[in-house]
Amino acid sequence: YADSDNNRIAAVDCVVGAGCVATGRYSDELGSSQLFTTSTTDGTWGPYTDVASPPNTGTDSTVIPNSLSCTDMSNCVATGTYGSRTSSVTQFVLVEKSGTWGSAEAVRMPSGLVQKNNPDFYRPPTVSCGDGFTCIATSWGYATSNLAVSRPLFVMVTNGTVATAAAVLLPTGTVLDARAQSDITVVSCQSAGHCLTSGTYYDANRVQYSFVQTQTNGAWTRAVKLAQPSDAHRIYGY
Repeated sequence: YADSDNNRIAAVDCVVGAGCVATGRYSDELGSSQLFTTSTTDGTWGPYTDVASPPNTGTDSTVIPNSLSCTDMSNCVATGTYGSRTSSVTQFVLVEKSGTWGSAEAVRMPSGLVQKNNPDFYRPPTVSCGDGFTCIATSWGYATSNLAVSRPLFVMVTNGTVATAAAVLLPTGTVLDARAQSDITVVSCQSAGHCLTSGTYYDANRVQYSFVQTQTNGAWTRAVKLAQPSDAHRIYGY
């Protein structure tokens, strides 16, 4: 890390035989967080390149990059969160396509869902890219009615285009509320149309299990429950 919590390299990804790319944040003269990227191809890091922050960030906003994944030195996706003392935390996605970084953009939520400030189960979002510049990032959402129902979401980025977040197709009988959160802990893409999500959920008996949801030839299956070892300690919800 650099000089302080507000000036740091936050995420790095390296491409075998090519170099490494990094993203981070710094505080400007007004005290606002700003995003930057940098890279190296010969062991020498280049200068910071400023990247436009997500929309609606103010002088008291904090922008936090969390994860970065690249298919090569010219095509990368980063994700993180931003917000202020008076607004909810929102996830952003930042894309480099063909060597040019775009502006950070807020993740679009499906109809009926919002992102909530400091979710109880909060995990920093992560992103993973595979062949064909196909990437998937973790996300989360709450029902807008009373913020009592939580849903694990994911965000697909295909050839630099960011899709609206989509809900995981959780196993039948999953408990969906704010006290027994289901969330994504792992995402991965092998190639276009072949990705997976994995995480935890509570079943109708409020027992916690792990799930895996796979995408094959572009179609997502319903997540399946993973069998636990015979001596596993069962974790019960509220």
